[in-house]
Amino acid sequence: MGLSDGYVNQPYDATVAITGGVAPLTLTKAYGSLPPGLTLAGNHIAGTPTAAAAGDWTFTLRLTDSQGRSDNRTVTLRIWPPPPLTVSTSSLRAAVVDRPYTATVQAIGGKPPYTFQVTGLPAPLTADSAGAITGTPTSPGRFPLTVKVTDKDGTTASRQIDLVVGWTIPNAELISISTTGDPGNGESFSARASSNGRYVYFVSTATDLVAAPATTSMSVYVRDRVAGTTTRVVATDYLHELLAISSNGRFALLAGEEEHPEYRRYDRTTGALTPFALTFSGYHEKFHISDDGDLVYVSGTGLYRISSASWSPFHCPDGTNLTREPWEVRFVGDASVVYFVTADCGRYQGSVFRYSRATATTTLVYAGNCFFNGGDVCYQGVQPTLNDAHLAVTKLNIGGEDTLILDGTEVTGVDKARYLCGLREDGKEVVFTGLSTMLPGGNDGNLDIYDYQVGAASPTRIGPPNDYTADLYTNCTGQGMASTTGELAFVSAGQAYML
Repeated sequence: MGLSDGYVNQPYDATVAITGGVAPLTLTKAYGSLPPGLTLAGNHIAGTPTAAAAGDWTFTLRLTDSQGRSDNRTVTLRIWPPPPLTVSTSSLRAAVVDRPYTATVQAIGGKPPYTFQVTGLPAPLTADSAGAITGTPTSPGRFPLTVKVTDKDGTTASRQIDLVVGWTIPNAELISISTTGDPGNGESFSARASSNGRYVYFVSTATDLVAAPATTSMSVYVRDRVAGTTTRVVATDYLHELLAISSNGRFALLAGEEEHPEYRRYDRTTGALTPFALTFSGYHEKFHISDDGDLVYVSGTGLYRISSASWSPFHCPDGTNLTREPWEVRFVGDASVVYFVTADCGRYQGSVFRYSRATATTTLVYAGNCFFNGGDVCYQGVQPTLNDAHLAVTKLNIGGEDTLILDGTEVTGVDKARYLCGLREDGKEVVFTGLSTMLPGGNDGNLDIYDYQVGAASPTRIGPPNDYTADLYTNCTGQGMASTTGELAFVSAGQAYML
């Protein structure tokens, strides 16, 4: 039997484990003394140790059952002097515009009771002297707060904490929340959706989205929108990058950082995390994983099969292997066909190719004549549907405006497209990021999310526009769109959404 240490002036509550015997069981103190301020009630030792309690206290507990049988156990409880007064709250869960918000800041050390003062809150949020923050925010942004605590003796301590307030977006579902429905205490990034929209993977710095708190600054999570659950993908405490998910949402391709740089495959069905012997490098849009979780594209010039640890190189149409890494790579759902954009293959620099794994043949889809060759046309993005029936690409015209091409036809009114985020399975809707000035109302020269539907006169802007001055980024990534439902996973103002 062991008891946790306590501190002078700090509330203490320890449960004494009792087993065996015939109920009811009675626990009493047989010999010795409890630290001043603590009492034994049932199988709990609780209270607030006084200044006289500092030191080691040894006493004997006796457990007696209904048959009169007893067992004695001698234990030692250490009470430490009070720690320095400190604001113990290091982060706050995120708030969302037009949603009621509550949070409480806390302190340790010194001599309770404490009095709090919180400055920097966005109106109409307020904080009382007990540290309770309440209200319904009306404006998004990142707000630096100063939390000051004063103890009974007048000693003070302060701490800086950021409060992030995200948007309330009409008809959008907040994804970066815990199973209980609360936004986390950190920002979210890189949302990716399964083709049916049920599973949304995202990266977050929050530490309170699951019951077992995360202790690292960034983790990967998956939200099951049907079950209403949030699961932390990586249970170990080191950083991970979310590189890709399979279109069915079962598998995720991850890469560790810092002292764990290898790739890992996560299986949502089994919870298994499988490492494989490659070292992470490259850009996020150059990674993919097949629906069976065995074939991946990682930074390099070929496909890697995990089960056999073997490579299959990409080929140019003449059969020669690529000598340089493709700019962009996209799988159809089962990875039987792989599209890629490369600056290789002779004169076809910056071109789009289609590679059939069944025949091991490559065909040219769109011929580029990129600046590598002194030309002025580079294809930079490619997005097929799962059944390979439709294809969207983006074309960079050197010295001119970019172009979005859908099934071979250039889309009018889209002249500042940049990166593709998804193509609906019927080929009638494509989502992409483009310059904020594409439509009236863009407030900067950075990227916003746009949705184009076949037959429309122009695309529409999705979500609030970016405001880089307030750190309110709005962005989507490859695999952001649930291709069979037309929904979109994206991030804005530090939260992940599904729209």
